[in-house]
Amino acid sequence: MLKRQHKPLLDTVLLGVVGALGAQVFTFLLKLGQTVLLSWLAGYRPPVLTSDGSVGALALGVHGLRLIPLATTLGGLLSGVIVYSLAPEAEGHGTEAVVKAFHNLGGVIRTRAPFVKLVASATTIGSAVRPGGKGRPL
Repeated sequence: MLKRQHKPLLDTVLLGVVGALGAQVFTFLLKLGQTVLLSWLAGYRPPVLTSDGSVGALALGVHGLRLIPLATTLGGLLSGVIVYSLAPEAEGHGTEAVVKAFHNLGGVIRTRAPFVKLVASATTIGSAVRPGGKGRPL
């Protein structure tokens, strides 16, 4: 048995590990969304920092910037289909779902909801380019 004072420490370490893994999975899915929707579909590659610290050139496909609205629209549509077909309770920003679950559902949230939210958020953000013509992803 764990001593009473060791349980909060163990919970903290476990929460930190799960949070770090979640952040890594989200970053991977975000890069995957950018690769599929922006690079492959729209032919857009944002500028990156070079080894000397300068900003590299913006890479555009044969269609220029014309396919970026298609990529962002497709990302939003795909995100909506994922949420509404797999876990409609994952709609919105998340806080209202937690409050609703607390007050109306006895604090129960389906296990798949956070994972659906993770994939849908990465899809939406991964398909977006920051406004203002800077050419960098969000």
